[in-house]
Amino acid sequence: METKPRLNFTGMFRHFNSEVRKRTGCVRDWRFSRGLSGKKPSIGLSASLDVVYHGLQLPHYTSTTQVEFGGDTVVDFHVSKDIYEYENLGKLILRADVYNLTDRFYETMRNYPEPGRVIVFGLRYEH
Repeated sequence: METKPRLNFTGMFRHFNSEVRKRTGCVRDWRFSRGLSGKKPSIGLSASLDVVYHGLQLPHYTSTTQVEFGGDTVVDFHVSKDIYEYENLGKLILRADVYNLTDRFYETMRNYPEPGRVIVFGLRYEH
């Protein structure tokens, strides 16, 4: 069994709009993701678990104040299994993905909610 940890950080270090002389809205302060993926090539199985933290953001200005929101953590899970391999023609892979595993309600922008838990199944041919 082969496992690999992942770590990623993206930060916005400048949040200023020079045209309106105010802090830029609709941009997350930072994003931090970590995950673990594993493979078992002998049986054609691979899986990964990803945890992503989306930082705070200032989405818009009211007449006198800035409204801040965010700080959301989302968990995704992916698994795939080789189900049939042709000698020289490629293989069929069955895949299942679960996005927002914890069914966390969050918005990327004010009043624009992201979907809850999403489950996707797929069949892929790879040559």
